Amino acid sequence: MSGYVRLNDQSSGAGDFEFVRTDQVEFNTNASSPVGKITMQVGAQTYTRDIPTDGSSGFFLVTLNSNTLAALSQDLFVTNSPNGEEVPVGTTGLYKALLGAASGDNNSRGRVLVLLQGFGTPKGQKFGWQMAQPLIGKLGGTSRCSPG
Repeated sequence: MSGYVRLNDQSSGAGDFEFVRTDQVEFNTNASSPVGKITMQVGAQTYTRDIPTDGSSGFFLVTLNSNTLAALSQDLFVTNSPNGEEVPVGTTGLYKALLGAASGDNNSRGRVLVLLQGFGTPKGQKFGWQMAQPLIGKLGGTSRCSPG
């Protein structure tokens, strides 16, 4: 395993070091894509889904095994209709997928790595959103959303 040791300025104690591998893989959750598509890229692998072009909004969720970077899931959730109304099946679906990722198989074979990218202007305050927001925060994302 190749890498180097560096000082971790974010550690709670002074003088803590961490090992950094030199074979790290780059990722982009907002990779360039044509109109009507959303794309994420991890190394040379791209994940693309068609998105509505009618003004709907929502999220593209990709989950990977953190050790192997093998795709576990790729889902698109339309959470708001073109007029901004919340789509309960979309917000509930997002919640269930995030819950599965947060409580997934996080063991020595790899943790669940979550990539989440919004499209349009997702917003809401109903049940699905209230359940999904804390999970987004628990998984390391920003759990705030626009008011509905």
